[in-house]
Amino acid sequence: MKKLTFQIAVIAFVAASISLASCSKEGPAGPVGPAGAAGPTGAQGPAGAKGDDGTANVIYSEWLDVSFDENGVAIVPAPGLSNEILNSGAVKIYWNLNNADNPLVVSLPCSVLPTILFDAEETDPNIVINPYLSADTIVLTSNYDVSSSQGISQFRYILIPGGTPAARKAAAVDWNNYAEVKKYLNLKD
Repeated sequence: MKKLTFQIAVIAFVAASISLASCSKEGPAGPVGPAGAAGPTGAQGPAGAKGDDGTANVIYSEWLDVSFDENGVAIVPAPGLSNEILNSGAVKIYWNLNNADNPLVVSLPCSVLPTILFDAEETDPNIVINPYLSADTIVLTSNYDVSSSQGISQFRYILIPGGTPAARKAAAVDWNNYAEVKKYLNLKD
């Protein structure tokens, strides 16, 4: 009988152990308690290295003296004007009708009355300048000789490589306004 009592006690103990092991104390979560007080502000970390200017990979020329031939064509070397920029970037060309000390800048292509530049008659047609772009070269055509002379009537180009495709809203810059472009791209004269 002692043996039978012992066996029953062992079986009861094993059954109780299995029963307790299969029980879980998890139930539905209670409500979230209130947020604790904010901790103290930590010490400021070390300053990072100075980053590059915001004109990443933008290439721009100085104001260039340009000569037009008798057919009204000028060829401007533009190192850095790549097929990649032609296909996914932007090229802006500006004409300074005056000089660097007193600029009067327009964006190309353009049409300007010759009376602004020259002592021409009002019946003369507008000056029309158009740019044509290919790798490393800008060709300008004009119906009027606007060749540079003594720092007057100069040209400048800006090559802007493509960055992120048009999924993001670009900054509001009037790319035909030289003063805005100069400020936005941090250009120097």
